[in-house]
Amino acid sequence: MSGSISGMGFSALGQLTAGLTLIKKNFDTLTEQASSGMISRRILIR
Repeated sequence: MSGSISGMGFSALGQLTAGLTLIKKNFDTLTEQASSGMISRRILIR
């Protein structure tokens, strides 16, 4: 079963989960900023 999720081990699976959580948090922040217009204001300022 090499290459399967069960063969990865808990450490690698934990790191993957933490990475995906961070990515989701970053996307949530970008979505919030885009919906509030913050990103468009930043682009205009530059």
